[in-house]
Amino acid sequence: MENPRPRSAHVLMHLLPADVLRQANALAQRLQRDELFRSYVVKHAWFVIPAAILATFLILGFIVAAMLFALQLFSQPVEPFVRYTVVLIGALAWLTFTIWMLYGFFSWLEKRALQKHIRLV
Repeated sequence: MENPRPRSAHVLMHLLPADVLRQANALAQRLQRDELFRSYVVKHAWFVIPAAILATFLILGFIVAAMLFALQLFSQPVEPFVRYTVVLIGALAWLTFTIWMLYGFFSWLEKRALQKHIRLV
């Protein structure tokens, strides 16, 4: 039986927040259960922790710059409601992009751990 959904819709389904959170949860459980993955992350903690912190602050910097630019688009003085709305959207964007970035980073680490294990076996 053929899939009724077009392929482009299937690709976009991977970007839905619920799907990403479900996959991130599964990745966190694999990190807890899989000794190979966990040992690889612990062994490379000198790289993992600073890279995650740097990426988080880079995302924060881009979001703050975008918020400041967005506030400049409105006539001055900016109403408090508009200012708080822009800050709320920025905070949600920062949280979303940080989760997405950490999920991608740890997926990449899991793939590298498996590749290293396959080469050793």
